Amino acid sequence: MAASFDAIVIGGGHNGLVAAGYLAKAGKRVMLLEADAQLGGAARTVEIAPGFRVSEIAHLVTHLSARVVKDLELERHGLSFAAPDLATIALASGGRHLTISRGEVGGEIAEADAVAWQKLHARLLRFAGVLAPLMAETPPRLDPGDRASGLRLGRLGLSLRRMGRPDMRELLRLVLMNIADVLNEEIGDDRLKGAIAFDAVLGTASGPLSPGSLLSYLYRLAGGVVGPAERVLPPKGGMGGVIMALESAARAATVEIRTSAPVARILIEGLRAKGVRLTSGEEIRSDTIVSAANPRSTLIDLVGARYLETDHVRRLQSIRMKGAAAKLNIALDGLPEFSGLDAKRSAGRLLIAPSARAVERAF
Repeated sequence: MAASFDAIVIGGGHNGLVAAGYLAKAGKRVMLLEADAQLGGAARTVEIAPGFRVSEIAHLVTHLSARVVKDLELERHGLSFAAPDLATIALASGGRHLTISRGEVGGEIAEADAVAWQKLHARLLRFAGVLAPLMAETPPRLDPGDRASGLRLGRLGLSLRRMGRPDMRELLRLVLMNIADVLNEEIGDDRLKGAIAFDAVLGTASGPLSPGSLLSYLYRLAGGVVGPAERVLPPKGGMGGVIMALESAARAATVEIRTSAPVARILIEGLRAKGVRLTSGEEIRSDTIVSAANPRSTLIDLVGARYLETDHVRRLQSIRMKGAAAKLNIALDGLPEFSGLDAKRSAGRLLIAPSARAVERAF
């Protein structure tokens, strides 16, 4: 007889582990299934050479909600950081590097640009603060008959009104702009604009001139990172340290975790999900299936197109999922040396993005 659980979570990356932990803390009997032999997905620590362990893909914590840390007691389960915050060093030719730490800029830069960035950064943080509560909300359905969604939209409208008319108008003006145009309005220094533009589009399939790239920067600021917004946090043990804390929290909440257990199919009976079948042929039953895989893989490959409406299938198959970045991990025999940069500043995040135009060309 097939094993039965209150909920099955497909995927043992950070999202799947958080979902499993919350379900288990709510009293559910949960099974988490990971296809790979190691948990973590893109947030793993691996050994690339003898004695060199690195975060394989993701390498900084940028969107870990303080609420998740508290609810799952991640610090009790070992979550900690190697540094409280890293400054970003925007490398430039001739040793004219900039040191950027949130709204502050150090190095050879015109005072007008440093002040302009300080003011722009403060304004964007205010706007991000208005948007931040939405990140924990279910996206509202634009359905006149859905009262709960109407209330959520109403709360957003009230938040905008509370900003005051000038800020509300400015947010509505900026929100659909691209980050390059916003920076060009305020700042003249190409090095500073390149560093900010880089962060705005990091991990997205867009460039600084793409519509909505300013909104992606606000999303970064609103991310609810542990502590103040926008901190650059390297976790102890690499990203694998975060995964170990999430795994420990999930197991403490009685989540049953299986690795090397790829799911071949989500079982559908009477148009309802009733469990999963593994590639081994084993079936596990549950009326609740949570997938941390992407929508196309989940619905087309695991559920099956025959259970979906034709328009839904067409939209799923049209999702663009081309990679937007490449990462090369290199083991060095010492600190790299740059003219005009001492060893202390070399401990920051070193960034080569000489201008917003250069970031756009790279895209």
